[in-house]
Amino acid sequence: KLSFLRKRSKIVEIVGAKDLLFGLTLSGVCAVFDRATRRRLCFVNTSPDEVVRSLFYNEANESLISVSVFRADNFSSLKCRTTPLDCIRAREPARGVSLFENECLK
Repeated sequence: KLSFLRKRSKIVEIVGAKDLLFGLTLSGVCAVFDRATRRRLCFVNTSPDEVVRSLFYNEANESLISVSVFRADNFSSLKCRTTPLDCIRAREPARGVSLFENECLK
């Protein structure tokens, strides 16, 4: 489980993508919900020290682009990842692919 879940946090961003709803909290936890069942599917965060800062739904290839920072580098570098909605539906957000790996985003 994510350590950030111990405390409640305000929702700062909501993104709808097809049958999924993404809720991003101020603390950086991003939960995914199924619109039909209204149940939580998974979290976009792939590690306990990942803080998601922003979300974007890419309609062109039906994927979620997330921008995150990590505790390992003192939350100083932005990391972008694209995750197909099919992977999220399968509760496998870690199957996403990094974007801009060779770029320094600060």
